Amino acid sequence: MKRAAIFSILFSLALANAETFTLNTRDRVRDADGDWAVRQQKVLWDAKATAVIVCDMWDLHHCKNA
Repeated sequence: MKRAAIFSILFSLALANAETFTLNTRDRVRDADGDWAVRQQKVLWDAKATAVIVCDMWDLHHCKNA
């Protein structure tokens, strides 16, 4: 949990000085032939209008080997 908090603080500081937040996305879409193709896009967001929420859900899990 401490590591996630430190990461989120450092990440927030990095975004505070940036003008844009760049995110590379990738998904699968069907082409004209019906086959699946990978689509990659670069998305630019206004860093001052962007929030990052870190949700650590794995502190306690019913399966110890998960």
